[in-house]
Formats: sequence, structure tokens, C-alpha cells
Amino acid sequence: MDNIEWIWDETAMDKKAIKSGKENRDTVLGRLRRLVGAKKYLVDSDIKSIFKNQVNRIGDILDELDKQLENRPRRVDGTEFKKWERQGLKAAWELHIDEKWRNAVAKFERVLDRWSGLLEDTHCSKQRPPTAADDKKFCDQHKKMEREYQRLTWSKPW
Repeated sequence: MDNIEWIWDETAMDKKAIKSGKENRDTVLGRLRRLVGAKKYLVDSDIKSIFKNQVNRIGDILDELDKQLENRPRRVDGTEFKKWERQGLKAAWELHIDEKWRNAVAKFERVLDRWSGLLEDTHCSKQRPPTAADDKKFCDQHKKMEREYQRLTWSKPW
């Protein structure tokens, strides 16, 4: 999974998560909360239904294309080329879209695990308990975001 790019600049996010200061940590938390919102969207049953319909529709079109090409020999300027052999385009599409889904899930998890953990360790750990009211509020918001992320479960829509 190391070949999956980060959603945000890794160095800048590390600095914001580690630096003290309300603005820096709030920026990181805000970005993580947007990811949780995106996850909520992607696991919604209506959205999953749309994804499933689109994946199946494209797969069916590719399968039909594969079938139709078998029956149409390719001719160019009177020269007939080797007959089309089925390529399994639908199966290839399904493998492709499964890989895209796995990479997207891995990217979400990688970002949330890294920077949520970094926020926890830097601002809300037992070794560094929050003291000020806004620190406690930040840690409560962080815990709420983390619980919501853990509550939502990934499953392929198709």
C-alpha cells in the first residue's frame, strides 16, 4: 500500500498535527472530519446502489462489446485481419474496479490512522492530558470523529 499517494501533503500535515497551537490542530481535525463525512456518503445505501448500478452497467456494456466484436471481422482497405477473440472485458473491468475500491479504502484508512493517531498522541494522550477548556473540547471532538469513523464499515457496493 506504500504506492498509494497521500490525500494531502505529508510533511505539511505532520507539522500541523504536531505543532502546538489551536489553528494547526483544528486544520488537521477539520480535514479528517471531511474524510469521515465522505465515508458516510460512500457507505450510504442509496449511494452504494448507484455505484452498483453503474459498475454493473459498464460491465454489461463491455461484455456486449466483447460479444459483438467476435461477429465482426476487422477489414481495412480490403484486408481482413484475424478474428476477434473474447477478451473477458467484463471480468477485467471487475478486477480493475475492485482494485480502485481497495486503493480508495486504503487511502482513507492510511490518512485517518496516521493523523488521527498523531493528534491523539500529541494533544490528547494520557501522558499529555488536556488542561484548558478548549483543549478538552478539541479532544472531545477528536474522540467523536474517531468513534464515528470506526462505526462506519466499508463494504464494496457491487
